This record gives sequence, structure tokens and C-alpha cells, in this order.
Amino acid sequence: MNRSDFSGPSISILIRVFNSQKTLPLVLGKLTGKLPSSRIICVDSGSSDNTLSIIGGFGCRLVKLKGPFSYSRALNVGFEVADTDWVICLSSHCIPVSDEYVGNYARTFSRAESSVTCVAGAASMLKKIVPCADEELVVHGDGMELFLGLYSGNSNCAYRRSAWQQRRFDESLNYGEDWHWCVDAVGRGEKLIFSGSVPVAYRHTGGVWCCFMKGFTGGREDMIVPKSIPRRSVHVDVPKSVYSTRIALWAGARAGRFWGTMLNRFSCRS
Repeated sequence: MNRSDFSGPSISILIRVFNSQKTLPLVLGKLTGKLPSSRIICVDSGSSDNTLSIIGGFGCRLVKLKGPFSYSRALNVGFEVADTDWVICLSSHCIPVSDEYVGNYARTFSRAESSVTCVAGAASMLKKIVPCADEELVVHGDGMELFLGLYSGNSNCAYRRSAWQQRRFDESLNYGEDWHWCVDAVGRGEKLIFSGSVPVAYRHTGGVWCCFMKGFTGGREDMIVPKSIPRRSVHVDVPKSVYSTRIALWAGARAGRFWGTMLNRFSCRS
């Protein structure tokens, strides 16, 4: 989809960046021409490499995060700048697999009912990832545990901005702000969508270890599959592309809950 091909809900993309020179050109290369560069918002939390010059080279909008870093603060600052109907949150280490990444999100937004406030895609460390155009899971109520089992968090997730305006990401949380937001959304009667048509390739230099550490800190704050979520057995064919990151996050969460008092925070910011 080129930016002139779609007249549905307006879209911005929010990318958290921190020393992202290795992967950011690949990410922005997949987005170029899909929407105006002013709608690609990069929130930088203190890069010391060539990240800022890369952002300038692509003509994207740069926002510098001031003060202490947290995922929630970076996201809230970016959402304040965005003025579109939907905001796609994308890690600077997550490369869209398909050239139709933005278009597939746009088509999902256009047919989503007003009660849908979040659309999420998969993030995978596999070498070969195939988008599944017909794979879409609408979640509400008792299906929340299943959604969190597929959910890659704000590495690849979109939010209806009007819903964010009603409740920003909780800045009292160091980690797990995305899980917390979605659990709260379902508690309010809203719906979430997991789409198989918008996968990204997770290519952080930390790889599995970075996923493990994110799961560790999320588990330490007890944010992964909270005890309040109804536990109902639901079957779905989980995409194989989700397994690698899911296993790393799950293992990290288990370790985090057990060893949570031993570590305060990690520097994997983007």
C-alpha cells in the first residue's frame, strides 16, 4: 500500500530508538513511501551512535526523551505528538516482514468496530517468517489469557489514540505497561485483535537473551498473565513464528518472579 492508496483511519508509527543504527535503516526502509515521513515518530532516549542522523536522513520526526527513561514515558511522549486515529508502536529492532505491513494494519483498522482499541502483531526471531493474511483473532473477556500468549507487546502493536487519551500508559511501571493497558482494556469491555498479517522480525543484537530479560523484568513486576484473568481452556493454532519470542519471554517471566529481588532494571530500551 502506498500512502495514496488508502483513505481509511489516519495512522502514525511510533518507534522507540536507542543506539539503533544497526537495525533502524531496515525498519525505516520498510516504511518509506507507505505514509508521510512526518507520521513516523522516533522517540530517542539518548542515542550516542548514528541513530539521529539516520532518522534525519529518512525525514522522520524526532522527539528526544528528557529525564529518566521508562517505556511508558517514551510511549506517552510519542502519543502526545501523534495526531492520528491509530498509532502503531514499533521497536527499532523489529523489521516489518511484508511490504504490506502498513496496508495490512490499515485494512484491519478500517473494518474494526469501535469497541476494538488495540491491534497486535507477532514478533519472531525465526529466519523465515510468513504473514498469514486470513489469521485474525478477536479477543474480549475470557480470551485475554490467549491474547497475552500471542502478544508481543509494544514491539509491534497499535492502539486507537482516543482510547489512549482516556488512559495513558502507567508511568509508575518500569516494565509491562503494554500488558497492563490491554488487561485494563478488556476489563472495561473493550476488544483486542491479534492479526497474523503484520509480523515483524526481531533482530536485536541481544536476541533471545534480550527477550528473556524483558520477560524477567515483566515477571518480576507480576505483569504477565495476571491472576485476575479468567482461566478458560481455548484452542487456537498458534503461528510458529510466535514460539521463539514467546518461549524466551515465558522463561524470563518465570525466572523474574523467582529472582525478582536481585535485579532492578536493564538497558534494553528500544
